[in-house]
Amino acid sequence: MEYNFDRLKDRTTTNQIKWDMGKDILPMWVADMDFEIPDILKEVLHNKIDFGVFGYSYPQDILYDSFVNWWRRRHDTTLKKESMLFVNGIVPAISSIIRALTNEDDNVLLMSPVYNAFYYCIDQNKRHLVTSDLLYDNQEYHIDFIDLEKKMKDARTKLLILCNPHNPIGRIWNENELKKVHNLAIKYDVIVISDEIHCDIVQPNKKYYPYNNIDNNNSIICISASKCFNLAGIKGAFIIANNKDVYEKLKDRFEKDHINEINAFVQDAYICVLDKCEDWLIKMNQYIYENKKIVSDYINGNIKDIKVVHQEATYLMWLDLSAFCNDSDEFAK
Repeated sequence: MEYNFDRLKDRTTTNQIKWDMGKDILPMWVADMDFEIPDILKEVLHNKIDFGVFGYSYPQDILYDSFVNWWRRRHDTTLKKESMLFVNGIVPAISSIIRALTNEDDNVLLMSPVYNAFYYCIDQNKRHLVTSDLLYDNQEYHIDFIDLEKKMKDARTKLLILCNPHNPIGRIWNENELKKVHNLAIKYDVIVISDEIHCDIVQPNKKYYPYNNIDNNNSIICISASKCFNLAGIKGAFIIANNKDVYEKLKDRFEKDHINEINAFVQDAYICVLDKCEDWLIKMNQYIYENKKIVSDYINGNIKDIKVVHQEATYLMWLDLSAFCNDSDEFAK
């Protein structure tokens, strides 16, 4: 089937956070695509609206099955339904996880640069934010395992928030890198939270490696269909905790924080895209890949002071501006 990714709608007057920034401001700050959803999903949502009653809902087995089948089919990983917890978003879930598994004097570790919401989750819960800076070789980023071990070795470090694939730098961590992270986490008794929301936005012929395939007992995996199918406004995600003790702690915390409630649309939407829209995703990824090539070719040919950082995943661009600017606040102004 063909899809018209060239057709864009004017979103400036539709109460969209991305576009409501003021006149002449380009919205390059949030991971929110401008592509329309697949027509079959529009039909599913129209049918839901036509029914006309929107009472309380709950996640059914068919929703779990769609996620289990998708991850088995696309990523060769086995998700256990009894380890899956529905939440209305990964960021609120990470905030709850921090409260469930750490105390205010504990450290939560990040590998920076990384998604800014992780910083807020740590700071707003009054935990100590610790970063291990990634190494940049003027082409792409790598994990500094010497520094990472130093930070994990601190007895106060209880959690590592991993981004896999990494947002915003676009790296797909390979199996060997993830195994090294896992070995350090086991050695120093650190639980890994792996945010894998970008896992299906990858270059053609590239595959991400699920952290679940490395460790299914000392980790917490965060997954959703929202990012890859442009459904950020239809809230829903799953948190996977195979460790039974961790699972029970998270279940209790999510209930106390009231983030385990499902809206009237998310189940139908997610089942539709996971069961019927893989072709749309494949062609969207090809389109994003071509877009990135256009940007890269233009910058490489016309703007010598900007370097395009090599990427394998996400629909974001990450540009090295250090040749003429090393103050991001000044650059933004």
